[in-house]
This record gives sequence, structure tokens and C-alpha cells, in this order.
Amino acid sequence: MKKFILSLLAIGLCAGTVVAQELSKEEQKAIKEQQKVITTLLKDAEKAAKLPEDAMGQVDIEKAKGINFDAARSLVEQALANPQAGTMLGEIKRIAGLIEYNQSKVVLVDAQNNDQTALNTLFSNCGKGFQLFQEAWDAFATPDAKGKVNTKFNDDMAAKAYELFSMSNGLANCGFTAYNQKDWANAAKFFELASGGAESAILEAAAKKNPIALADLEKYKNDSVKYQNLLYAGSCYSEVDKMKSIDVFKQLIGKNTPQVPVYSSIVGEYAQLKDTANMITWLQKGMEALPSENYFSSNLFSIYLDRNDLDGAINAMKASLNANPNNAGTLTIIARLFTQKGETETAKEYFDKALAIDPMNLDANLYYGYTWLVEMEQGESEMLKNHAREAEIDAFSNEKMEKALPLLRNAFKADANHENNDIPNLLMQVLYRKFAPTKAANRQALIDEYNEVADAYGRPRKE
Repeated sequence: MKKFILSLLAIGLCAGTVVAQELSKEEQKAIKEQQKVITTLLKDAEKAAKLPEDAMGQVDIEKAKGINFDAARSLVEQALANPQAGTMLGEIKRIAGLIEYNQSKVVLVDAQNNDQTALNTLFSNCGKGFQLFQEAWDAFATPDAKGKVNTKFNDDMAAKAYELFSMSNGLANCGFTAYNQKDWANAAKFFELASGGAESAILEAAAKKNPIALADLEKYKNDSVKYQNLLYAGSCYSEVDKMKSIDVFKQLIGKNTPQVPVYSSIVGEYAQLKDTANMITWLQKGMEALPSENYFSSNLFSIYLDRNDLDGAINAMKASLNANPNNAGTLTIIARLFTQKGETETAKEYFDKALAIDPMNLDANLYYGYTWLVEMEQGESEMLKNHAREAEIDAFSNEKMEKALPLLRNAFKADANHENNDIPNLLMQVLYRKFAPTKAANRQALIDEYNEVADAYGRPRKE
């Protein structure tokens, strides 16, 4: 008996729910009236943006230039503002996309003649039109209250979306146009569409009907340019939403695109957010993924020095080394930190390990050379205090410089673009000290080498 009563209660609750969801006749009538308003607005918008044709059935461009596309857009905006817009979203977006598509046809001729204003309008049409057709496609694919989907306009929208996509070089030009206008949100969106558009459902449908589209999209899917477009998208999002920017950059990790700008962009976003903890995390990740890149190790070292936390830095770097014991960058940072602490013998051990892995590592060579010079200066200071003989001091200094010189020469070779100013500062100092005595061995060869370094970095020569 108890079970029977509970069942009746359950039935009653379900029935009550259904009744609560039913609309009154007045409410249903009001909805239909609003939908009629939307339908009228959309018909008017479509008519306002309709392209006139000549006697041959071709678009009459001269007459079409008189179309007020903004007025058509205004009608669509009114439809979109209607309380029942959500029930007709597919059709609203379709007409909005059609307006952009039609205007692209009108400005195409002038755009092809390198009219910059027409080009900007064309690419804006392409980007917005593609996005609107895609949104209409998605809305039509969503079942209505009766469980039905609308496929009436699919073929037409797919064909038009492909035209817009291909006309603008995969929508990349749309992104650049918005970027140049500092329209960051649209630029980011267009670059995202450029990246993933070839794999969208609407273009896959177009490819089924068009062999040329199929070949074009298959090629684009395998093109690393799509990842470059996503990198552009992340850069644009940086101007409006840094966390969104970071999310976009993270999608590129391990993809077929240069990884240095991916990791460095993530680090840069966290730097602007003043999130040092995540900066350190991603510098470490970048260093592990790209051990030969100096960007990550150099920035980590700077952060730790700014925080004046040498022991904490060494422990963090050793933990990173446990995950990747053959990372020359990590070994170099640890060595530099020990140099900073004044523990040069321990520093040398880590420098030796780094150079055993990567003999031409710029940072390892440069700062190993620097360590020998630090040791030289400290030793000279002590010897002067103890009134050592000049010959004794010279012998000590020459020994340290002979250790530093080949390392600094390697750093010079590794700095192909001559961008690191620490190299000439140290290398020219050593060369000068070696040739300054008039009776120095190989004096002219040392002067020639000094001048070679000076020329490379735009420093004054020694005549």
C-alpha cells in the first residue's frame, strides 16, 4: 500500500511539472506575434541588402553600390533585440551573414584594385560573415521544441561560408585588418576562426559538395600556418583578456609551430599580471622543453636575483634538474647562483657539467668565463693587501685569464647576432689586459681579435 501511495505522489509531481511548463493561450499568442515581428524585420533586411542583377543575371555592381547595408544591419539588430530572438536565432544569424556576404561582392572589385578602404571592408565582411554563418549553422543544428533541426539553408550557407573563408586567405587577412584597427576582440576571433575554420562542420559540409574546397581545406588542415594564426589570436586577446590569452597560447604547446614564442608569450602574460609564481613555473617548463634556449634560464636567474633568494633559487633549480638532469640551462643557472654566493669551486663543477652536455652553450661559456674573472679580481685584491710581489700577482692573473679566454671566445662565436653586451665587456677587457704590456707575446694578434669583437658590437677600436 505504501508503495502505491508513493507512486501516486510521484505521478502527481510529474504532472504538476508539466502543467507548470505549459503556456497559456495568451502567452502563446504573444510569442507568435513577436516571432512575426522578427520575420518581418528579417524579410525587410534581406530585401534591403538584396543584390540587383543585370539583364544577364549578373550582379549589377554599380547599382549595388547604392545599397545601404548598415540599414539592413540595423533591422537585424532590432530582430536580435526582440525577446523571442532566441527562438529564431538561426534565421537571424543567417540573414546577418547574408548581408556581410552580399556587401563583400560589392566591394570585391575595388578591393582587387588595391583600394585600401574596400580591402578593409572586404575582410571585415569575410570575417564577420563567416562567423555569422557558422553561428547560424550551429543554431539550426540545435533541435527545436519538437526535436527537429533545420537543414533548409545548409548547402547555401556552407557554400557562401567557404567563399568568405577562401577569399580572405583562410580568414587570416580579416584578423590582420581588425588588428591594424586595434579591434582586438574581433582580431582575436578572426584569427581563431582562421586557425580552426578548415575543420569546422560548415566547411566540411562545403567540401562534400565542392572538390576544390575539399582539396583546399585538406591542405590547410595540415599547414602549420593555422597554429601561427592561433598565436596571433593569443596576442590579440592579450589586449583584452590575459587569462584567455594564456589559454590560447597553452593550446599551442607541442604543436607544429615554433615553441619559443609560445612559452615566452605565456611567461610574458603572467609577468604583466605580476604573477611571479606562474612566471617561474612556465620559465622552468620552457627550459625543460627547450634546453638550448637562453631566454628561459636567463630570466629565471634574474627573477631569483631580484628576490635575493639564492638558496631558494638553487633548491628550485636542483628540483628542476631532477626532472631533466641533462639540461645545460638548468646546470648553468645553478652554477651562476653559486658564483653569486661566492662558492666558485662548486660553480665550476656545474659549469663543467653544462659544457659537457652543450659545449657551445652561450650562457655557460660566458658566465663560466666571468667566474674565472671574479676569482681573479678577488685574488688580486687579497694579494695586494698582503703586499705580494707584482710578478706574483701577474702570474696569478694570467693563469685566471687563460682559463677565461677560451670560454669567452666560445660565447662570442655562439652569439651569432651579436646581441649580448656582456660578451664584449668581458672579452675585450681580457684581451686588453693581455696586449697592454708593450712586450706582450702575440700582441698584434690580440689587438686584431680585440678589434674584431669591437666591430661586431659597435665598440671603439684599438689602433
